[in-house]
Amino acid sequence: MQYRVQFLDGSDNVIRELQADAKSAGFPFLRAANMAWPPHGVRVRAIYPSGYVSTSKVLARLSA
Repeated sequence: MQYRVQFLDGSDNVIRELQADAKSAGFPFLRAANMAWPPHGVRVRAIYPSGYVSTSKVLARLSA
């Protein structure tokens, strides 16, 4: 299944979008969590093949 993963800034503008090929709905979020986030990225949104949209509750990613 093809999912779209979008990184959002503080105003919910899309600052980066990528395609994720996954068998489960949790994979797009895991992929986003393990990659370098774009500057000013604070949330992630996954768009399912059916059109359903799920947005992360995380408001910022803390760097180590």
